[in-house]
Amino acid sequence: MGMPKPKPDQVIRFEVVLGSVEREIARDIRTAYGVNKISTPMVALLSDVSAMYIVATVVELFGKDIPWLPTVADVPEGLEWLAEQAVDYNAYRSQAQATPPRESRPPPENAGSVLYNLMNPNWNFGDFSWSAVTGGIFD
Repeated sequence: MGMPKPKPDQVIRFEVVLGSVEREIARDIRTAYGVNKISTPMVALLSDVSAMYIVATVVELFGKDIPWLPTVADVPEGLEWLAEQAVDYNAYRSQAQATPPRESRPPPENAGSVLYNLMNPNWNFGDFSWSAVTGGIFD
């Protein structure tokens, strides 16, 4: 056991004051750190083909046209189902947009068409039923 330390008899306080140039440098360091935290995962995402295909499919499902979206034959292994749903979604979107106003859409036949119905509702809540949304394929 060591000897007890005496209580300090004085307190010295140091204060660092930054000038405008130093504050600007600190701000730039903070910005660079934030950009690095965002760009590192984005680069990792862009380098992964499967992740990019999933992102591209989701963007396509939200109605944005992506000309470089691969066809079903070009999809990475294991994502064929997702590509088929994107094709079904787009086919059903064409059918639904061709339906005259105030008329019922064709009944959904697959998960892509159900997703289109959920994202673009065509019903009122007075006569709401899940079979109207899903076409009964999940009943």
